[in-house]
Amino acid sequence: MDSSEQQTIWANGKSSYPNRKGGGLARQPILPDAADLLGRRAFLAASATTIAASAIPVTGLAQQYSNPEVSLKMIDRYFRTLVKATASFRQTNYDGSWATGKVYLHRPWRLRLDYDPPAKLLLMAAGRRIFIFDLKSNTGPEEYPLSWTPFYPLLAKDIRLDRSKMVSGHFGNENITWINLSDPEGASSDYVTVVFRNEPLELAGWEYHSSDGTTTTLVVSDLKIVNQLPPNLFSPELEKRRHY
Repeated sequence: MDSSEQQTIWANGKSSYPNRKGGGLARQPILPDAADLLGRRAFLAASATTIAASAIPVTGLAQQYSNPEVSLKMIDRYFRTLVKATASFRQTNYDGSWATGKVYLHRPWRLRLDYDPPAKLLLMAAGRRIFIFDLKSNTGPEEYPLSWTPFYPLLAKDIRLDRSKMVSGHFGNENITWINLSDPEGASSDYVTVVFRNEPLELAGWEYHSSDGTTTTLVVSDLKIVNQLPPNLFSPELEKRRHY
């Protein structure tokens, strides 16, 4: 996928790949093995099987678009308006495999990714912790601190990306803005690129870049700011009782 194709996906909020025979979508989603989720210090490692890179190399983006039109302070202001929201997502891999689902956001500190069937996976941020529910397993969810993930500053009550040590890159053009978030202590070379559409400013999705050189892309569409979300969407205890 070249630079122009990738930017079209981000701009349109759509990502679908025809199979090799043409027409229709590719085979069923590739889903993660719960064992692969242990010890990974990045949020999207929990929602992606390791795959070959499909996104534009970030070094190339930085070289092309070194003077972003949207500042970090503008993105901070945008996130302050994004308190409660819902959206659809499509997770895509290099070969056309895919998974879809729904995103629920309730800042501060709350996030839920519900994968559509046939996937049996649920990710939840609650109480400054991340819970990974592998619904094929009967051993309960994996759990680790939200502060281990690059999404910690985006779910904070007071977002200050212009001061965050996690921001390791910021670039863009007239249509798209990219921000790299990584471990400021260098304990992991994994990082996440958060992507925004510029007009109007809106979250477009993110890319998870693993230290092994692979990339997974998650494109957000139909983002809606809402007044209320049911509190039980962000209750790990309720999900434990429901599934285990």
